[in-house]
Amino acid sequence: MKKEIDPRMHSAEHILNQTMSRMFCCGRCFRAHIEKKKSKCDYHFDRTLTEQEIKQIEKCVNDVIQADMLVMEEYITREESQKHYNLERLPKNVGDAIRIVKIGDYDVCPCIGPHVSSTKEIGKFQIVSVSFDNGVLRIRYKLANLDNQGRRLRKKSNCCVTLHLSSLRCTGKYASFLKIRKPCIWNFLLCRPIFDFLRVHQR
Repeated sequence: MKKEIDPRMHSAEHILNQTMSRMFCCGRCFRAHIEKKKSKCDYHFDRTLTEQEIKQIEKCVNDVIQADMLVMEEYITREESQKHYNLERLPKNVGDAIRIVKIGDYDVCPCIGPHVSSTKEIGKFQIVSVSFDNGVLRIRYKLANLDNQGRRLRKKSNCCVTLHLSSLRCTGKYASFLKIRKPCIWNFLLCRPIFDFLRVHQR
């Protein structure tokens, strides 16, 4: 049974490869293991990475992701592709029409795997660990779940507009009217004029 590759992880691999190539001139990974929960890429290297370098890689990759670049494809002949790209990682039976995947103006690479349609679909990129052994640098990474990201953002938004009614010393019908069980930005916008009125008249 053919293994299904996660499009988000696969597109993240392309961005990571281009970032590594630009930062360290080490070329793209020569081996990759792409999984939905966590993936890893192996590079020919001469040392491990510093903490500062790891943070810089994460920032570069996430900057590309947040730029919301379009991911597009085109097909060119094998003869033409051999002039510009390394085809060693492609299957031998790929045929004469080579698929080229472009991520905005940041990366271009021959590929047969699935990808997202724009980089913002990938989610936040995070390096889990880095190891070095016998000339091979291994980078393990994961992506924040998009649903969880949304929930965290909504929760943060609710927390930011939580209204501390006790500081207004409201009593009677005002306190009852202003009781907010599920604070959100709309509660804040609708009730703000009332709060201002109460502050003025309770002084």
